[in-house]
Amino acid sequence: MNITDNDAAWIRESLTKSGYFQLFAQGESDKFLNGLMKKSYTPGAKIIVEGDTNDFVYLVRSGEVRVEVHRQGKDIPVCVLGEGHLFGEIAVVERGHRIATVAAVTSVEVYLMFREDFRKVLDRNPALKVRLKELMDRRIKETEQVAAANDSFLGALKKRLFKSE
Repeated sequence: MNITDNDAAWIRESLTKSGYFQLFAQGESDKFLNGLMKKSYTPGAKIIVEGDTNDFVYLVRSGEVRVEVHRQGKDIPVCVLGEGHLFGEIAVVERGHRIATVAAVTSVEVYLMFREDFRKVLDRNPALKVRLKELMDRRIKETEQVAAANDSFLGALKKRLFKSE
């Protein structure tokens, strides 16, 4: 589904509040908006699956999504993202596999952009690329910390449970 004028106004406002729109070169924001599509998900729907390749980056319009990683047979929650948050950018920029699963917690509407369109936007807007890299680095670090904390907890728990064996 293509975006409406109301969608475009919301996206401009949201990205202006986050500081991203100020990083666009003159005239680039309209090109960005033209590359977006709108999609809805029901609660529980998986939008991104860890390990998969997926060609889109997402901006949450409404609702909430849960980000989780799968470690040692368990799904470990990393965070919940809501209105105005971007996700899926790491695999798109790094041209890799998804590092986490993202599922709808509530009914969710997102705007999505195809990988190559998003990369073109970044290539034409170096300041935006730098800011996005900072966001990606922070998210990767947070994900690794959550996974490591869970691994440490499970290891300590196993030692306590099985120390008499």
